[in-house]
Amino acid sequence: MNFGPHGVQFNYHDQHGQVGNRNIVPQTCRQCDVCMTVCPQQAISVNETTGARVVDESLCVGCGYCADHCPQQVITIDKRRRTAQKCDLCEGEPACAQMCPTGAMRFYSWADAEAAIEHHDIYLRLI
Repeated sequence: MNFGPHGVQFNYHDQHGQVGNRNIVPQTCRQCDVCMTVCPQQAISVNETTGARVVDESLCVGCGYCADHCPQQVITIDKRRRTAQKCDLCEGEPACAQMCPTGAMRFYSWADAEAAIEHHDIYLRLI
């Protein structure tokens, strides 16, 4: 069992997720700009349709800079193909969210997220 993205640590039981505090938190790409910024080959760009940071396998040399700097530790390097592998949001229809049996994983736009927060804030003021 892996206790956190950096392996077993002396204080894993105090950490959030991966059974440390009895929770399992899926580690997913949050589509930040870190990998794109550190890539020396400029092999990672933004898909304008989905907003996902995608790897251009024809430019990627598999150096691992993106994986080393990923805050979520979710980028991997395919040693055989010598390319970085990361979530590309499945062209805007993420299979992980569609197949989640409990509905705990969802995919929605930032506008939808902000609207839900605003709706929740209104609800909290009413109760």
